[in-house]
Amino acid sequence: MLAALAGVSASLRPVRGEMADPPLDALAKDAATALSGKGFFVLDNFLGSRFGADARLQAEALDAAGHLKPGKISKGLTLEEDTKVRGDRIIWLKHTNLAGTQKRAEPPAGKTQQSNPLVGHATLEMLLEKLDQLRALIGPEIEITLNMATYMLACYPGAGTGYVRHRDASPEHPGRRVTAIYYLNPDWVDADGGQLRIWPNDAGGDDIEHATLISPLCDRLLLFTSTLEHEVTPSFNTRFALTSWFYNRSEMQAMLLHEEKEKSDLSDKMAARKELKELMARMMAKKILAAAASNKDGKDSDGDQEQ
Repeated sequence: MLAALAGVSASLRPVRGEMADPPLDALAKDAATALSGKGFFVLDNFLGSRFGADARLQAEALDAAGHLKPGKISKGLTLEEDTKVRGDRIIWLKHTNLAGTQKRAEPPAGKTQQSNPLVGHATLEMLLEKLDQLRALIGPEIEITLNMATYMLACYPGAGTGYVRHRDASPEHPGRRVTAIYYLNPDWVDADGGQLRIWPNDAGGDDIEHATLISPLCDRLLLFTSTLEHEVTPSFNTRFALTSWFYNRSEMQAMLLHEEKEKSDLSDKMAARKELKELMARMMAKKILAAAASNKDGKDSDGDQEQ
């Protein structure tokens, strides 16, 4: 895959110290071809090394200011922290385009954002703008209307933190269609870990040896079909990435309705299970009381005979 993309990467290579202005039309076509094949697309030197380094500094500033909070997972009807599953800190970002107009990029249901800490961080804002432009171009190429996006900045603080194998979208109710990740990690080496392990469409099996490892190198862009299984391997250095998910709004609404129904069904099952437990407890209590009464009557009868 990387070898096949060498020509594209070379055409986008910026002069050091300048921001690249990648030909997004060509990039979208190449990405669409890869997404319909293996299911993922990797591009190095997306916006330039200096741009990536600046974006990293702004991400670190947001983290140092306490804006990033522990990521959570869905457990039944609630969202909970579980570092055995995921060890990142995250923030959902709101996107304002370069003309100052607020774009629709709200967090998924159940996740709230009180303000927009991204204001004043021009490099990260420009990154979101580029990803949004790419979203608009990829949709027609894969023949799906992608008219909605969300944005999340994540930090894995090292110490072996990662994210276990999962999907960003269910194959039956996809909601999210394309996952786009821009990595912000200068001087990253293999010993730092933190690779994204992904199982392509043609993986040939579910074992690890059938997966592809992708290192989180600075200024690297990764796109993949959101239904593909993937995981973040343990990170031993501080690892930043900015992720955007491209949606179709109607499909997303249908997926949310399906999730609400599943939660409602689960709530009903939990309520029925609770009622059954309470009923069994009452029946057990009655049996215990009946047995105790029977023992008392027996003792009283024995006492009468002795008299």
